Amino acid sequence: MKVFWSWQNDYSPKSNRHFIRDALKQAVDSVSEELGLEDADRAELDHDTKNEAGMADIVATIFRKISEAAVFVADVTPIGVSNSSCDGEDKSVKPLPNPNVMIELGWALSATGYERLIPILNLASGFKPDDLPFDIRHRRVLTYTLANDASAKDRTSAKRDLIKALTAALKSNLGVALEEISKDTEFKKVAAAKENPSIWSSYQGNLVFQGGAFGGEEEIEIPDQPRAYLRYIPSGWKNVVPAVAVHHSLPKDQEAWPATDAGASGSFGICEEGFVRVWYAGQNADGKHLVHNLSMWFDETGEFWTLHGGALTPHNGELFVRIGPTLKYWRSQIRAMGKFFDAHGAENFRELELGIIGMKGALLPRTQTHNF
Repeated sequence: MKVFWSWQNDYSPKSNRHFIRDALKQAVDSVSEELGLEDADRAELDHDTKNEAGMADIVATIFRKISEAAVFVADVTPIGVSNSSCDGEDKSVKPLPNPNVMIELGWALSATGYERLIPILNLASGFKPDDLPFDIRHRRVLTYTLANDASAKDRTSAKRDLIKALTAALKSNLGVALEEISKDTEFKKVAAAKENPSIWSSYQGNLVFQGGAFGGEEEIEIPDQPRAYLRYIPSGWKNVVPAVAVHHSLPKDQEAWPATDAGASGSFGICEEGFVRVWYAGQNADGKHLVHNLSMWFDETGEFWTLHGGALTPHNGELFVRIGPTLKYWRSQIRAMGKFFDAHGAENFRELELGIIGMKGALLPRTQTHNF
């Protein structure tokens, strides 16, 4: 994502252009870290014809870049004044920002709107936000104070404060940009059952998988019960969805195992729709393994889906939601799934769905130290 920087050279670069640019670079890097942006999506500072090949059309290039930018930042510090007169009589004095910056600002207002615009003003110029044109002055304007002959101490202090203010503003504005991008992103998902969002629609009472811990075919039943579930879905893949066989030899930190709070052993293997990891909870009357906790990876979409039957448990005649353990398993699963996505080329926009079904009438323990 690009942060476009509109600068002016009417003041000393030490107090405006270079000073703001350096603070902006640090703020952009800081925000990328805080938002957890991957390399491909990290915010990047851009300006005028930077990185353009050959004799680029300067005006067209700048307008294009502004239109494509996630955030527009402009130095609106006035550079002079204009005497407004009528019939030779002075009526008022109007501060004048740099005209090129104003043209670019107007284009940005049309292209991105106020929500993604950050104006900056150096108070050492003698001007204040109320001196700016009407369309700007009633909006939030970031300010700093730095004279051209400021001491090193004052310069360091002003830069620290400006970086802090820019970081906060960029975090908010880039967040808006990310939300807009996310809304326009389509996610291909496995269909959920109509009356039960915790299970995929194609599940019909049993699941068969091959090549478990001891080889051969295994058949399991997933009881219809109260449970927590998690779905983690990438918007797509940079190349192709990984082959299902890769799950047999993943690094430990990419293995998204289900919760292990029911039963004493588990298994894994390839099934019709992808790859499954299960944790056994006994057998039914037909000898099938019962599974309350399961982690499924679908090879059609590359999404993960986990079930956690142990998220709700009876205790002294009441049904309790085990919030602490549930959050613990979700956290570890999301971490492993994220590492798998990163390692195998999933796109960086991802959708996370978390839920608990069958919890009507269930209670939350007063303290999470209960050994449920």
